[in-house]
Amino acid sequence: MTKNRLWVLGGNDGEMRAIKALLEMAGERWVQPQTQWGDIQYTLEDLGLKPGEVAHFCAINKMVFVECKPKFKPEDWLEITIVDHHGERSGESASVLQVL
Repeated sequence: MTKNRLWVLGGNDGEMRAIKALLEMAGERWVQPQTQWGDIQYTLEDLGLKPGEVAHFCAINKMVFVECKPKFKPEDWLEITIVDHHGERSGESASVLQVL
């Protein structure tokens, strides 16, 4: 478990439910503000956070977006990873395998 990591999940389907189960078993923190499908992009406010609050109060310095994207520019202290296998990334492994 990485306490300073937050997983941000996209649309809900069987694969996303499997990913949530894996994250829960590993004791990882995750949020899923929206469950519908589409080109989901999240602002910090969508995640219940305020700019500048992430590093100082939540001790988050890593975010992993699974089949969704950030709608904000990360600051130097925030590492962002995007996990996906749709569209231009369709040649990559299934998202659940990338999470593993």
